[in-house]
Amino acid sequence: ITWKTQMNTTEYVNLDPAGDSEEGIIAQRVFEIYEQARAKAISSASSDQEVLSLLDKAEADAQKAGYDKLLQYKTAKWQENKQKMKAPK
Repeated sequence: ITWKTQMNTTEYVNLDPAGDSEEGIIAQRVFEIYEQARAKAISSASSDQEVLSLLDKAEADAQKAGYDKLLQYKTAKWQENKQKMKAPK
């Protein structure tokens, strides 16, 4: 079944790195940082400012963990997928 508003998301498939690769380890660490920040924001933050502070710390921690390298990996995979989709059949 397809709808007029449906979008083809094929180019976004298989962007995640292997779990035992350097990028995969970074991805796991970034996800853990996200989970911890979300849990703290939901359970213990008492103001918008405290939530923003938690998010800022999570962003800094993710950058230290190598988030930029992970984004570069995913962008390269995405671009490869786009090229494959343009290839003649």
